[in-house]
Amino acid sequence: MNANFLATAGDERLLVRVYSTDAATADRECDLLKFLERQDVLVPRVLARMQIRDSPVAILEFIDGITLEARLPIGGVPPQLGRMWAGSSISRTCVRSWNGPRTTRSRFAQHAR
Repeated sequence: MNANFLATAGDERLLVRVYSTDAATADRECDLLKFLERQDVLVPRVLARMQIRDSPVAILEFIDGITLEARLPIGGVPPQLGRMWAGSSISRTCVRSWNGPRTTRSRFAQHAR
């Protein structure tokens, strides 16, 4: 599981995500976030993506609030949302394999565990 840390730079709060996966997976997640941002989906902006001691790291916009995981009904993704994903240019497989349902408009209420 990825490790998320709240960081501050002056008055700005940032999320530092250290991936437990490889660089390719981290790149896919960052690419997905950038794609969703262009589609007017409220997701955190990717501010930087780097490697630190062989670990992929991303610096993301921190937005406080409720997590997507907390908003989903018990039992997971509603069928209508699954159908929407299946019909979109983002494959359902990609969304399922994306490490971190907390990253969409979750606004990182539970950013560090």
